[in-house]
Amino acid sequence: MRHEPQQQAKAPEPTAEPSRPRKVFDSPLAGRWYPADPSELAAMLDKHLAAAVQDPLERVQALVLPHAGYQYSGPVAAYGLKAAQDREYSRIVIMGPSHRVPMRGGASVPDATHYRTPLGEIPLDVAFIEALLEHGMFRRVAQVEDLEHSVQIEVPLIQHALGATPLVPVVVGHLTLDEAREMARVLRGLLDADTLVIVSSDFTHYGPNYGYVPFEEDVPANLERLDMAAWNAIEAKEPGVFETWVKDSGATVCGTCPILVLLSMLPEDARPPLLKY
Repeated sequence: MRHEPQQQAKAPEPTAEPSRPRKVFDSPLAGRWYPADPSELAAMLDKHLAAAVQDPLERVQALVLPHAGYQYSGPVAAYGLKAAQDREYSRIVIMGPSHRVPMRGGASVPDATHYRTPLGEIPLDVAFIEALLEHGMFRRVAQVEDLEHSVQIEVPLIQHALGATPLVPVVVGHLTLDEAREMARVLRGLLDADTLVIVSSDFTHYGPNYGYVPFEEDVPANLERLDMAAWNAIEAKEPGVFETWVKDSGATVCGTCPILVLLSMLPEDARPPLLKY
């Protein structure tokens, strides 16, 4: 999504606070969701980025990226990251859903100063995270970092495509529309024009394993129809429209709540182009 720069409240200066001891979290995804060998991982990401026919876009403020294993999601995610390569960001806020740890009415942020992946360490914006923790909707929930992949899967992609920009990882629980709007209000009050927001979400999860088999014929075409309907609801930039579509369709978009938060944050002049499906 892109929008014209607007005067906003001053965000905290990105920093891993000097007064806080270093605490590095090692991502458990290496060797399972992407290669553990740094050279192999970098080569895979180079391949995905080279294959993405996407020029940088001006004023990219937000992206919606998939979060499966890189052999599946990497080629599509590369389009979004290449679109954002034309500028430097002060921080990157990554919001993803909680698949395994139940959370209602809030989100979890990490108790760490850095993440470590096979590509090295990347700092977290500790000052921004501490500012979020001043609001009751944001807390540190045990086991979320160990069990949830949706946010961490984006980190090596960011390291390789956008450099060691400080991160604000946010794992979002189940939210009502009003709660999503409140979370958006808190985040929007801390963001500045140099912040990139990434929402990590896959779209339709089809099959008996997901309890979702709304059709059994012309599956690829029907899946695309569902996913494009989801995109059309997002493109409307009205969180209520998207929430209603998800409820009415029974769609299995795992990042519904982070998407609701993002839609509630967008200014009126935001333009959401579809880069790759």
